[in-house]
Amino acid sequence: MSSPHHGINTPLSRRSFLVASGMGLAGTAWGTTAPAAAANVPQGRKLAKSTILFFLCGGSSHIDMWDLKPKAPIEYRGPFAPIATTAPGIELSEHLPLLAQQAHHLNIVRSVGATVNTNAAKKPARPQLPSAITLPHKPSRAPYTRPGQFAARIGPEFDPLYINGSHENPLQFHAPSLVLDGDVSPERLTNRRELLNTVDAARRDFETNASPKTWSNQQKRAVNLLLSSSTTEAFNVAAEPTALRERYGETINGMSLLLARRLVEAEVPFITVFWKGDTALNKKCKSAGSWDTHGNNFNCLKENLLPEFDRGFSALIEDLSDRGLLDETLLLVSSEMGRTPKIGDRRSGGVAGAGRDHWTHCLSNVFAGGGMSGGQVYGATDRFAQFPADRPVTPAHIAKTVYHAMGVDDIEFQDREGRPYDALPNGYPLTELF
Repeated sequence: MSSPHHGINTPLSRRSFLVASGMGLAGTAWGTTAPAAAANVPQGRKLAKSTILFFLCGGSSHIDMWDLKPKAPIEYRGPFAPIATTAPGIELSEHLPLLAQQAHHLNIVRSVGATVNTNAAKKPARPQLPSAITLPHKPSRAPYTRPGQFAARIGPEFDPLYINGSHENPLQFHAPSLVLDGDVSPERLTNRRELLNTVDAARRDFETNASPKTWSNQQKRAVNLLLSSSTTEAFNVAAEPTALRERYGETINGMSLLLARRLVEAEVPFITVFWKGDTALNKKCKSAGSWDTHGNNFNCLKENLLPEFDRGFSALIEDLSDRGLLDETLLLVSSEMGRTPKIGDRRSGGVAGAGRDHWTHCLSNVFAGGGMSGGQVYGATDRFAQFPADRPVTPAHIAKTVYHAMGVDDIEFQDREGRPYDALPNGYPLTELF
């Protein structure tokens, strides 16, 4: 379906915007692919060694965060006012005061339409940790899974490693697939591994198809991870100074961002942080506790969602910058979609419910670091923030911008049958941001 308002294709499904985890934008999780062709990088520009995707599950409100319309009628703009930032000419929501102090690092793309494009990546695997890690939860499970969350055509051995965390114990993270039974020590695991090697040797001649080979590769990598002290240390956010943890906010989302920074230091190429909602907000926001604010949109943003987001994401930018890592780390904030610019959602009583429904026509993406200049806005929406009005782009452009930042131009792959295909035939990188 095409919209006459903005000139790009926009299928209008609930989850029609880019949904990306470890395989959705950048990082090959459990293996290697053909060598990637290096991007044409201007002299002096640093390539991003890692990307952190911060995904605001549920569909965050672009018009209340990144693209306020103070001159629009009240039924569109709502009660939030824009505030000045450290970037001349860029205003953010008054409820993002800490990010306003980091706006000179931000690159806001306001004209993203809603064409689905998922893809995979070509970054070399690391000796200990996998190349793609997703935390602190898996927001979708079979039979309903989000586009781009898994490796799909490339095969399950390239799925990201999932790390779990909880609201109750935000300093504790673990990989469900890498947890030893209580009575199994690393030493006992090693002995069992030797036994398995003996058994595997006896049946090696029978492994004539891809499935057992894939399983064998996953076994080997899982054991290597379990026996690696660097794996355990990377997940230990409790080792960080108390003052720094408090700066991020000791919530599951704040600590997930702090863990993401630690994974950058461990040279993991692609980290996805899926915002973990609080089910205590379900009734208040007519949602599943995340950014799907069908009701009470403004109070839910002001009192719950924006303060935690503002604190954690601004701390991540500040922390990476202080450590000299921001230029070589690309940050991307995204979501399934935007929200209806006109206030009122039938699920919460219409205008009286003060909610915003799903809006797949338009949303804002935000970049920081990764060799970008910072303090920039790309594209614009119409006066109601309903449709892209200037320099419209799609998720394919966003994905290719990530690849460009990481120095990857070749994104051709082979599927499990060995057939070549272009993972992302549309779009181009937004090189003006660099």
